[in-house]
Amino acid sequence: MKRILYSASVLLLILSSQSLADEAIKDGVKKEYYPSGKIESEQSYRNGKQDGTGLSYYEDGKFSGEWYWKDGIFLGYKSFYPDGKISQEVVRSNDGNVQQSVKDYYENGQLLLEQKEQENRMFMKRYYPDGQLQEDGVYVLRKTNRKDVTTKDPETGKIRVGVKSFFWDAVERKIYDEEGNIFENGIYKTYSKKGRVISEVPYINGKMNGIGKEYYDDGKVSAEIVFSNDDEISRKEFDESGSLKILVDPKN
Repeated sequence: MKRILYSASVLLLILSSQSLADEAIKDGVKKEYYPSGKIESEQSYRNGKQDGTGLSYYEDGKFSGEWYWKDGIFLGYKSFYPDGKISQEVVRSNDGNVQQSVKDYYENGQLLLEQKEQENRMFMKRYYPDGQLQEDGVYVLRKTNRKDVTTKDPETGKIRVGVKSFFWDAVERKIYDEEGNIFENGIYKTYSKKGRVISEVPYINGKMNGIGKEYYDDGKVSAEIVFSNDDEISRKEFDESGSLKILVDPKN
C-alpha cells in the first residue's frame, strides 16, 4: 500500500489590495498603505502588468517580503519574520504554472520543510525544530488537474493566490524519531513554524493505522483522518468552532 500525503495549500500569498475587478496601473509603481498611513507594499508595473520585484512591510516599517514578477507572470516569493529571519521561499517555473520549490523555516531559523517538484513528482524533506531530519520522501501527484485559485479577502480586500488542495502518493518515504532512528510505532507528530504540534498520526509496525488529527494554531482539532495500513480511508475537516466543515474521500 502506498502512503498518502494530503497537502493543503502550500502557498498563500497576499499579492495586492486591489479588487479583482480593478484595473492595474499601466506603468510605474503602485503603493498600498495601512490605515495608519504607513506603507504596506509597492509593486512596479510595465504595460499594465506586474514586472520586477514587489516589496512588502510590516506596519512598524520592518521588511516582510518580496515577490518576483515578469511580464505579469508570478515567479516566486520570499517572506520574513519581524526579526528579519526568513520564513518562506517559493520558486516557480518561468511560465508560472509549476511551483518548483518551497522552503519553510521555523521561527528559530531552522529549516522546517523543503519541497521540489519535477514532472509531477515531489521530493520532500521535513525537519524537527532542532534541525534533525524528520522525513525524507518522494511522491507522485495523484490529481493532475491542479490550478491556482485567486480569491479576495472579504475583510481586507486583499487578493490572495493559493494552490488547491491535492493528494500525493508516496513512492519512497522514510520517517525518523528525534534521535534519528526509523520511526515504527507510536504517535508521529509534525510541527508548525512556532514549534507547536499541528498533526498526530498513529503508527503500528511502520504503517499508519488508526485516527490521526490535525490542529489549528490554538490547539483545536481541524481534521480527523482514518488510516488503515498506510491508506487514508476518510477525512473530516472542522471549522474553528468545532463544527464539521467537509468530508473528504481521497479515492475520488
